[in-house]
Amino acid sequence: MKFFTRDWFSGELDDDASARVIADYRRHLRRVSPFLPPGARELAGSVPRFAVHDSYFESVTVDELDRTVHLELINCPDPEGWGTLVADFSDAGLPEPGREDLVELASDPQSMILHPEIDVVEGSKGMAELRMLGFYGRRNRERRPPAPFGLAVIVLRFAAVRLTWHPRSAPDDEPPRAQVLLRP
Repeated sequence: MKFFTRDWFSGELDDDASARVIADYRRHLRRVSPFLPPGARELAGSVPRFAVHDSYFESVTVDELDRTVHLELINCPDPEGWGTLVADFSDAGLPEPGREDLVELASDPQSMILHPEIDVVEGSKGMAELRMLGFYGRRNRERRPPAPFGLAVIVLRFAAVRLTWHPRSAPDDEPPRAQVLLRP
């Protein structure tokens, strides 16, 4: 993560420094927005129902042969209520370190995506990068030593994303365990 770092999340930054992080990221979004593929900026929260912020995994499919990633995330963009965000990424890939974290996070109903960052991939033509700061739920924290504060960063690079959102009822006390499918 370039902006929403572990220091920012853990509260180690004072109020002024935290405010600067948010202002710096907003400036960054304005600067890179013209170069992002359709749908990418919406994932950062410009359209509340498409926000990845504070969402739970419902389904994950990574198809390396077709270079696609399909995410279904449970979110609650006020005032619209609970919904399922469906994001279909094409010409997409996950660098190896983030792939294992994605499987771990998605497999635990108590894990969630805390904050996303959107960026352009340097030196590429039209490629974007979605960085997601994920929080390990209790089950994964007990099973293996997680990153500091139970955080992980998932990086997803893509050329296009199609977004849809469907209303749903609120999840039970604990969201369901996500279905995870990896196709080599």
